Amino acid sequence: MANEIKTPDSVANEIKTPDSISFKLKTPDTIAYELKKALDLYDGGLDKPLSAAERRCLPIALALQPMWGVGGWVALLDDEGAARKHASGMMWDVDFGNHIMDNLREWQNVFN
Repeated sequence: MANEIKTPDSVANEIKTPDSISFKLKTPDTIAYELKKALDLYDGGLDKPLSAAERRCLPIALALQPMWGVGGWVALLDDEGAARKHASGMMWDVDFGNHIMDNLREWQNVFN
C-alpha cells in the first residue's frame, strides 16, 4: 500500500463491510472477530503497520460511522420522506455503535 497517512476513520471505512445487513444476523463477538480478521489483513498490506494506539482508536471510529449516516446524509437529503427512511434504516447501526462504546475496552482488546 502507498505510504499515505491513515486515520482511524479511514481505516474503519476500509475494514467495515458495506453489508451491515449480514452483520444484523451475527452476534457482536462474531462481528468483532470478523472485523479483527479484516483489520489484520489490511494491516499486513501496509508499509508501516498500525500502532497499538491506532488500533485502540478503531472501535471508536467504527462506533461513530453510523453518526455520519444520520447526521451527515439525513441532513443533506432534500426529500423529507427519503431522510426519514434513511434515518429509520440506521437504527441497528446506531445501536451497534452504542454497543461498541458500552464495551469499548473489550473491543480495544480484540483489535490489539
